Amino acid sequence: TRTLCMDPSVMVAVSACEYVGCLATHFGQDLLYYFNSILSRGLLYALSHKQAKMRLAALNAIDKLMYCSPFKKNVEIMEQLMGFRDPNVVPIKDFYEPSTKFNYYAYLSSDSNMVVLKRFYEVISSWMMDTEDRSENEPRLIPYILSGLFDKNEEIDVFVYDRFNMIGQLYE
Repeated sequence: TRTLCMDPSVMVAVSACEYVGCLATHFGQDLLYYFNSILSRGLLYALSHKQAKMRLAALNAIDKLMYCSPFKKNVEIMEQLMGFRDPNVVPIKDFYEPSTKFNYYAYLSSDSNMVVLKRFYEVISSWMMDTEDRSENEPRLIPYILSGLFDKNEEIDVFVYDRFNMIGQLYE
C-alpha cells in the first residue's frame, strides 16, 4: 500500500491513498499502532504532487492516520511533515553529501488550488481541536494556521478565522 501511494500513475496513487484512509478508519489503533508513521512517509510524494486530486487524497489519508495513534505517537508524523530533524542527530550521509528536508506544511499553506488549501486548513485545525495530544501539536501547527489569516483569498481568510475561533472556544 505504501508503495502504491508513490506510484507514478495518478489513479493508482489516489486509490492507494483512499485505501490508506480506509485502513486507518477500520483498523485504527488495533493494527496500525506501529505502521502509521511508515504509511504517512509513503504519502509524502502524493502531498507534493502537481495534481490537486492527488494532494487532496493524501491530505485525507494523513488526516485519518493521525487519529490512529495513541497519545504522543503522532509526533513522528508531525516531524515528517515539518521537515524537522533533531540537531543532535546527524545522518552519516550528511558527512559526504548535503541533504535537505522538505516542509510539507509550508508547501501546502501556499497551494494554488482552493480546494486543497481549504482542506489543509481544515485538517490542521481539526488536529488542534480533536486529537488527544493537541497541546503537544499546537506549537507546530499555530504558525501555519496563522498564515491562513493572511491569505489572498477572502474565503480562506474567513474560513480560517472561524476555525481559529472554534479552537479558542476550547480554551474558554
